[in-house]
Amino acid sequence: MDSYQAIYDAVRSRISGGNVSEAVAEAARNAFDISHMKVMLQQDFSIAAYEMQRPCVLFKPELGIDGNKWSALYGPDLMHGVCGFGDSPAEAMADFDKAWNARLALTKTGGDLARLQDQLAKLDGDPPHDHSGNVVRGDGIFAKSIEREFGAPIEELRKRLPPNGKPKHD
Repeated sequence: MDSYQAIYDAVRSRISGGNVSEAVAEAARNAFDISHMKVMLQQDFSIAAYEMQRPCVLFKPELGIDGNKWSALYGPDLMHGVCGFGDSPAEAMADFDKAWNARLALTKTGGDLARLQDQLAKLDGDPPHDHSGNVVRGDGIFAKSIEREFGAPIEELRKRLPPNGKPKHD
């Protein structure tokens, strides 16, 4: 009973001569502060929004078992579609997302190499023009767009061309 008296005296001294409703409101604000919950809800919403933008959620690849691995396949087959593999469905979907966002490698006979050679030729012009005569570069912007498209710095891309600078065709 002694502890009850101490608590009673502390509360009484706090609200004596003061506004009781203000003291109750402050106690309620302190007890029911949801500012932290608001931040947590915002973070949870952001995570959910990010997850809903993943390629495996948007395109819904078909899940199946291929040998001892799970596969996530979007398209008619492996050659003409996008596929991811993993030890679990989640790993297969994560690999599918990675495959969806991957660039095709430049091949020695493919059209990508011919396009790279064409783009580098435009870049080397003074100033480079497209086929209609419009200038296509200004202050390195065109070079940066080539680097973004092919996923490597210009110097590295030049090394991928054959010695004569023209793509080989079979």
